[in-house]
Amino acid sequence: MFDNYEWVTSAKKALDWMIEEMTVPEWHRRRERVVDYFRSMKRQMVSGLDPDSILTRKGGAPSAVYEDWMAWYLYLMESIFERRGNDEPWQTNRIAPFFAVIGRYLQELKQMSGIQDRVKALLNAKGNQPDNTLYEMAVGILYHRNGWKVEFLPVQGGMKTPDMKVSKGTRQLWVECKRFAKVTDYAEKERQVWHERVKHLFASMEIIGPPAYADVVFKVPLEEVDPIQLGGAYWAYREKGLAMPGETLRHELLDITVYPIDLEAINKVLKDSPTRLGSPLMLKILTGDYDMHGQYTTHVIPSAIDKLAPDNELYVLNEFCAGLSTAYVAKWDCVAEKSLELKFKDIRKRLSDAVTQIPDTGEGVIHIGYETVSGPAVEFKRQESIQKTIRSFDFAEKRIKAVYCNALQLLSTPEGFEWAETVIFNENVPPPILDDRLILDLPGGKGSDRTHWEEDQEKRMK
Repeated sequence: MFDNYEWVTSAKKALDWMIEEMTVPEWHRRRERVVDYFRSMKRQMVSGLDPDSILTRKGGAPSAVYEDWMAWYLYLMESIFERRGNDEPWQTNRIAPFFAVIGRYLQELKQMSGIQDRVKALLNAKGNQPDNTLYEMAVGILYHRNGWKVEFLPVQGGMKTPDMKVSKGTRQLWVECKRFAKVTDYAEKERQVWHERVKHLFASMEIIGPPAYADVVFKVPLEEVDPIQLGGAYWAYREKGLAMPGETLRHELLDITVYPIDLEAINKVLKDSPTRLGSPLMLKILTGDYDMHGQYTTHVIPSAIDKLAPDNELYVLNEFCAGLSTAYVAKWDCVAEKSLELKFKDIRKRLSDAVTQIPDTGEGVIHIGYETVSGPAVEFKRQESIQKTIRSFDFAEKRIKAVYCNALQLLSTPEGFEWAETVIFNENVPPPILDDRLILDLPGGKGSDRTHWEEDQEKRMK
């Protein structure tokens, strides 16, 4: 965690710069599309879901603007300063550290050759993937902080070229950056499979009656569990009289533990402090705890909704629950080896692609970024895979001097955010290329000799 909020001031500088580069009229046009998108989604929620709607495909209420990610990012960042409380915490906390780093070194970034092409690429997001360019900018700033002169390189006639050239004295390096998507295709497919199964669980919970929270651990891949079996497991749990909180029904396919939800006590809390539905704080209120790596689904019926600034059309993420008429919560995890291994991708393909973009002449460095969202069990396996791949990789004639993998934890908690970074690296030097390897240079951050997933694992076991 960070003990001050200097990052807010820095993030504002980055936001202002990007809007200036986009131009204010263009920003207002794209911002209006963001607002229209959410208003349209809310109308669909009220009128009922079409099978082809994005709400049906995504399995719930809207949480992002899928057609214009960069406008969505700017809208979230602008809301920090102009629309307090109008937020989507999981999305904001993924991008705020990058805005903060860019803003902190904005003047230096502006002096780097080729930055104008980069910011145009960011704001017009080729392939609608601004995360890649944000990562490139952060890596460029990292080299500046380590005393290197940075030049962002343009794409030349469709040819694959490195992202930047850095130099220090007489030494020069080519630098190529690759960033993985937040989750793998398998993880997204697994979430959809869960969505089909949890409907049966909630149906059983509603029929049986009392508000409750079910914690489910799958021992086999979710697709190997019959869709109705989860609902059946809940019936079996109740039939066995496992009414004491924390008792577990164990089966070869899954374990299920159920806890009662004290709706009366929760409503007293919500009446005094209306809370955003689905937020980490709401989940903590409902379940008594919150696992930042946990995968939660809620089935709730609000009895009272408070709207922040209801007359301001730019507020579209402004509804807070002040009471519930009923509530059911399900949290799930899958500990099957296949699931753990498919929740991350081996870096070999990205590493191979990066190597091809390093010129035959000169020395190269490769940076690979990814987010740690699936918990320690996955990250220990990923760490082992990365180290094995780098050790065994054949760089052929390319003079690759270092590979840095930036593992970024950009998650939400009831208290705010959980930002952490671990760098897995291999350097074929001396002298070292980077004395400081962390791209998220945030004041107040605490260094550690351990990975952040080791620390998370330790916290879970307490």
